[in-house]
Amino acid sequence: MIQKEKIKTIAVIVTIVTLFVISGYFVLNKLLLTIRSKDGSSTKLVPSLSNQVNVTEVNENSTTTAMFTGYYTTFQRLLTEGSESDTCSAFVTYKSEDPLFLYFSKLVQDGNTVNSFDKDNNLILKIDFDHIATETQQKITTSTKENPITLLVQKHAFLGKDAGPCTSFVNILSIK
Repeated sequence: MIQKEKIKTIAVIVTIVTLFVISGYFVLNKLLLTIRSKDGSSTKLVPSLSNQVNVTEVNENSTTTAMFTGYYTTFQRLLTEGSESDTCSAFVTYKSEDPLFLYFSKLVQDGNTVNSFDKDNNLILKIDFDHIATETQQKITTSTKENPITLLVQKHAFLGKDAGPCTSFVNILSIK
C-alpha cells in the first residue's frame, strides 16, 4: 500500500513539473522572438515588442516625432525579381525605449520589410534625402558607428502596400 502511494505521489509531482515546463515554454515564446540575421548565420533572440507599443501614441496614421541616435549606412535592394538593384540610404539606430522606435521594431518583427535589423539587432531605418538640405545630407552621410549623430525624425502616415525598394516611413526634421 505504501508503495502505491509513493508511485501516486511521484506521478502527481511529474505531472506538476511537466505542466510547469510547458507553461514556461509558452511564456518564454511570448516574451521572446527569434529572428535570423540577414546572412543567415545565426539566430538571435530579441525581446518581443507586441505588448510594449502604445497604439494610441503611435499607429499607422500618426505623425509622431522621435530622436534616434545612430549612423548612416547604405545597402542594395532589388528593384525587380531580376538582378536590377538600387542603393538605399538608411540610418542604423541604437536601441531605444521610444514608442516610435518600438513601433518600427515591431513592424519588422511582424514581417514588414521596409526597415530591418542588422546583425547586432539594431534597427535599420530607411531614410529619404529628397526633402533635406545638402549640408544636412553631408552631416548624416559622414556619421559612423564611432561618430554617431542624433536625428529628429517624424513618422508620416503609411503609403499603403507594395512600397518601393527604398521607401522611408520618416521625414528627417533636423540633426541634434
